[in-house]
Amino acid sequence: MSDRRLYALSGLLVASGLVHLVVWLVLGGAWSGPVSGRKPFTFGLAFGVILATITWVTGYLTSRFRAGWLAAFRPNPALAPSMRLAVRAGFVSFAAALLIGAAMIAIGVVRSRTVSLAAAYAATGNLTSGHAATMHGMLVLPVLAWLAARTGWSESRRVRVVALGCAGYLVAAGAVVVETAVGVDVVASPGRVPVISSPAPPGCPPPPPWWPRTAARRRVRGRRRPAAR
Repeated sequence: MSDRRLYALSGLLVASGLVHLVVWLVLGGAWSGPVSGRKPFTFGLAFGVILATITWVTGYLTSRFRAGWLAAFRPNPALAPSMRLAVRAGFVSFAAALLIGAAMIAIGVVRSRTVSLAAAYAATGNLTSGHAATMHGMLVLPVLAWLAARTGWSESRRVRVVALGCAGYLVAAGAVVVETAVGVDVVASPGRVPVISSPAPPGCPPPPPWWPRTAARRRVRGRRRPAAR
């Protein structure tokens, strides 16, 4: 399949996700949960972007089978070292995303068959953050190298900038993966994020709805504490 057809297919996937978003905005419905309007929108958008990214990034690789095996062990002289580094780091990040996705599927299938669909969604929901953080490195890092190539920097400086970007992205994505592995959902409700329970200054927007409940619970707990003797 030619690159033009792959780009067209990725455009259709993105358009499908946007159409589902418009349908959800018009008709309404749940935005979260096992069955929600968010799923077709995010999956259509993500699959379209990933397909376009793979099509673009693989254009830097040799297409012949034998030459492809050779390129796996030897650098491609026609490719700038900065872009080569970004492509390799991006594919490492993408491979980690695939492994996390496979783990999510395995856990979800087991829980859905042994417990329930809601239990499967709850068991894999916190892994979504690590899956998303690692998946899009294949797009972000080559784009960084592409932007660096449009500057007047020397190649050695571009390599350093891209290496710094790759290290920063992989460390940040790794931190998200570790948090999800220990059961912390970084995109969960803001009630899990520690904040200072103090009145908002004048002119600031009202606090989120979870703030009063948290403060009320703290007051109730304080009343239940026995007096010091």
